[in-house]
Amino acid sequence: MSDVVEENLSPPSAPQETADALRRFAQFALTAALVVGLAALVISREFVVAPVFTPATLSALPVPRNEPLSVVAAAPHENQLDLPAAAPAETVPPPITAPVAGAYAVIYLAQQALGIVRDGEYLRVYQPVKLPTAAGAIPVGDYFVVESDGRLRLNYPSPADAQKYLAEQRISDADYRSIVAAAAQKKLPAQLNPIFGAPLYIAADANPSARAITLNAPDLAELLNALPPNAPVLIR
Repeated sequence: MSDVVEENLSPPSAPQETADALRRFAQFALTAALVVGLAALVISREFVVAPVFTPATLSALPVPRNEPLSVVAAAPHENQLDLPAAAPAETVPPPITAPVAGAYAVIYLAQQALGIVRDGEYLRVYQPVKLPTAAGAIPVGDYFVVESDGRLRLNYPSPADAQKYLAEQRISDADYRSIVAAAAQKKLPAQLNPIFGAPLYIAADANPSARAITLNAPDLAELLNALPPNAPVLIR
């Protein structure tokens, strides 16, 4: 009897210890892989990796010419927008509910239209959009979003605006450097009213006399969903 007990309590052999260690390591590795996979899935759903746009690269972004928004040279209005008839209900794309990597906006002042663009193709076109009553209230240029709090605040004045104002001796060299530095940091530049006038933004409830591009509420909500942080906004 004592011989049997001693045999059962004897320590495991070296090969058995090695096999147990390998089995435990394999279980640990499998668990770790599952955890990493789940974490990657969550991150991919929650975060959008967008290209890094700088003031110097905004002007190189393509202004698309594909449907549903095409620009044609048709008399009597040059560059008149040629929009197709409304799409049948069954072909209307589902609403955009999350940021689209690489998306940016192009605003056509003469045609009162705003398009969401990615990879040179239109994802959405909103028309008409409302513009301020004062002529020239919305500047033409390349901007990006610096604040998004139910509306989109743009980085006006841009470095290009600042260069123009500096040449006109409306701002100092220190003001110019401050505006360029703010653009590099994707921040709102100093607002030197009345030199610059009202802030520039896209909203749904703007006063007609403000410096704002106005969309209806559902379109603005989709635009807010679609544009990643600091998305470019090209005004033409």
